[in-house]
Amino acid sequence: MRKASEVTLPLSLLLSPGSTQPPENEEDEEEWEQTRSLSYSISQAEKDIISTVRINRATGTREMKENVSGVVLAITTMVANYSLSFPIVATRHRQQALAYAHSYLNDTPMNAVHTLYATYQQGGLRSIYPGFGLRLLGQAVSGGYEQIVQRVMSHTPKPIRTIFSPLLNFVIHIPLYPLHRNALLYRIQSNDTQLIHNYRDLWTLYKHDLASFSLTRIREHKDSAFIPCCVANILVEKLLVYNYRWIFQSLVPKKKKKKKAKESTVLQTYYSEITCALLSSIMTRTIGYPMDTILFKLMVQDRVFSEKKYTGFLDCVITTWQQGGWRAFYPGWGPALLEIGVSYMVLETSWWIYRAIQWKLDHPKIKARK
Repeated sequence: MRKASEVTLPLSLLLSPGSTQPPENEEDEEEWEQTRSLSYSISQAEKDIISTVRINRATGTREMKENVSGVVLAITTMVANYSLSFPIVATRHRQQALAYAHSYLNDTPMNAVHTLYATYQQGGLRSIYPGFGLRLLGQAVSGGYEQIVQRVMSHTPKPIRTIFSPLLNFVIHIPLYPLHRNALLYRIQSNDTQLIHNYRDLWTLYKHDLASFSLTRIREHKDSAFIPCCVANILVEKLLVYNYRWIFQSLVPKKKKKKKAKESTVLQTYYSEITCALLSSIMTRTIGYPMDTILFKLMVQDRVFSEKKYTGFLDCVITTWQQGGWRAFYPGWGPALLEIGVSYMVLETSWWIYRAIQWKLDHPKIKARK
């Protein structure tokens, strides 16, 4: 056998796959060919590894950009829809809570626009956003409480969860009902019947209504809207989830669902999900519109706004029917149509922004001209 010191081939020759310098003998030629083949394989492997790393890095960067863009766009769409629709919602709630016989005949979209403009002229931008943050506060408290209850109940045995989960979900309505009620009063009051001037007045009324749930005053809610509100909220939540699932299954094919669950980013899935959410919200609101009308009337009747005192939920339903049949349960339908129009415009705008972001990610080297 030859010793390692007898090998006369330089290292640069052995590691250079493109070298053509001939070896000195046949044994060196065979070793030279093996070395060249090994060197060539190593070089190709290095190229494959580098290209793979570059592709994965580019893919990971694009995926991260799509996820961030999808989250930002989804949040922006929801905030824009809530902010632009709020003045219209306040007008609709006012017409529902203070409806009278045949008032639905005047509830046209143009009348709603004139009402909003007149309110803006009298009190500025603040007057068309009364209690803007109260709905967000109620939704945040309700959502946070539900998450806590789900986490706590997930670690408990099923018999205990079956008993206490509905009870805990019912308890949250006690502090939320006074909040929703006084937020409604804040939205529908006018300059002539102004009951809440600032958040201090709101806090005073909230504490007064919350104290009515004590054992000595609990009978006051026998004819109030509290129990119907609890039942309506439970039904609305169930209906909202059912409508969302039905719309999603109808609009998104099954093959795309499986593909989206494995490969798609937030940007690629957000538009279909937010579209289904808005459509399910509109469907649920339309179905529950008569219930909202009755509940709003009951919630404001013992204040300075309502002229008639209803003896209970059934009496309010009968009286409303006598005021105009089924159409009397849909006062404020004009603002409701405007609200749907605003939601459509927000959704359409988000679609074009979504397409612009996709185009920008598909053409990263195209820069704007200075």
